[in-house]
Amino acid sequence: MARRIKTPIRSRSLSRRLYQIFAGEHHRDVKRGVVGLSALFEDLRIEIAGITARRISKLDETSRRMREYYFLRRSFGTLYEFAEVVEELDHCDGFTEVKSQIKPRLLIDWTEAVAYFAARKAAIERVRSNVGGHFGKRAAKLAIRNLMSEDAGTIEVAEYRSGGGVKLGFASTLAGVALVHSVRGDEGMETKVKELFKLSLEAKTHAVRAVECLAATYLWKRFELG
Repeated sequence: MARRIKTPIRSRSLSRRLYQIFAGEHHRDVKRGVVGLSALFEDLRIEIAGITARRISKLDETSRRMREYYFLRRSFGTLYEFAEVVEELDHCDGFTEVKSQIKPRLLIDWTEAVAYFAARKAAIERVRSNVGGHFGKRAAKLAIRNLMSEDAGTIEVAEYRSGGGVKLGFASTLAGVALVHSVRGDEGMETKVKELFKLSLEAKTHAVRAVECLAATYLWKRFELG
């Protein structure tokens, strides 16, 4: 279900030259980790919006399901990378000093996020490995191998005054079959896809808390000091 964009009660912003924030050798690995999480976080924001939006007309030309499956696949690639960076950053020597400056409530959020991604990384990796973020040879093999006799799809060929065009509606079924390959159980594809939607949204919640923790402490302070 699409979610309404929240309007903040108040908002503050700072602008600095990024070289001042991230350059230099001091806490180099911490900076690299924070940069990685920042980029992945914004990727994930786009992907989750692509999954949950009711309609995105330009992207739903073939079907809404095709768009949802695309962003779901992409989200697992992002979440796997996020899990790796969170783990590396939490074990980074320089990050001990950063954690000592985090308020207790936010530190709980960070610690819970680290524990969550450590526990769910293997499950996230299995999905990510099936589809590889994009739909490669492995995903195609899985899709064909695991097709059920009742799986069906459509193809549309249209003619316009300016030329022709095709819509490969069956591609969403193939994408779904590959996507859910690692989900255990005898449930049908739709049920398994819902489980993956749930996992993606759950993981995003922990990703948000982790990044908000860094933004409210480490990043905001560095932007203030320039």
